[in-house]
Amino acid sequence: MCMMAENDVKAQIQAEMRAAFPVVEGRLSRFYAMQEYHLGWRNEDLTPAIADQGKLIRPQLVLLACTAAGG
Repeated sequence: MCMMAENDVKAQIQAEMRAAFPVVEGRLSRFYAMQEYHLGWRNEDLTPAIADQGKLIRPQLVLLACTAAGG
């Protein structure tokens, strides 16, 4: 992680987080949209949001700790 730029790490974290959410239609689409709202990926009306996703401090600290521990 030390060799990667902060933006690269954030992009990698975001990609992994988004990969955890399936693309669904029908009954479950609103359920997943509500979860995505709490991650900052959707607006109040559950349309896709275009905004900064935050600093992602916790995931970055996890990656840093893992690297420091040799993993």
